[in-house]
Amino acid sequence: MGLVPFAVRPTPDPRVAVVVAGGSAYLVDVVDRSWRRLDVFPASQVVEVPDAGALVFASPDTLVGIARRAGDGVLDQVWTTDRVATDDLRVVRVVGTRLECRGSEMFESFEVDATDGSVEWAGGARPSHLSW
Repeated sequence: MGLVPFAVRPTPDPRVAVVVAGGSAYLVDVVDRSWRRLDVFPASQVVEVPDAGALVFASPDTLVGIARRAGDGVLDQVWTTDRVATDDLRVVRVVGTRLECRGSEMFESFEVDATDGSVEWAGGARPSHLSW
């Protein structure tokens, strides 16, 4: 799969862009040029979820969602999943606010709600090998 080598993406806030470089992801205020590193490394995929007003970042084993915070409307990292894959985590499809995801193991199949980061496993329960 590999890293997203370099990407600049718009966000739900026209004043803020996402920059991905060297596996790190940043929120950059394009007006005052301030930036903040997101808690995802290495960033291997960036997916837009318009119905949730969110961008979702995949690392090899977790997902991170950015959207406007409730209350003040500031664009920020609003959720992070627990470890959901052994490796090679990919978002394979977006349907509404739901992300269909797969990991490297055949039983690592699940959906994530991009509004809150909640996970629903295809088999009904979280695979036991991901509990550590």
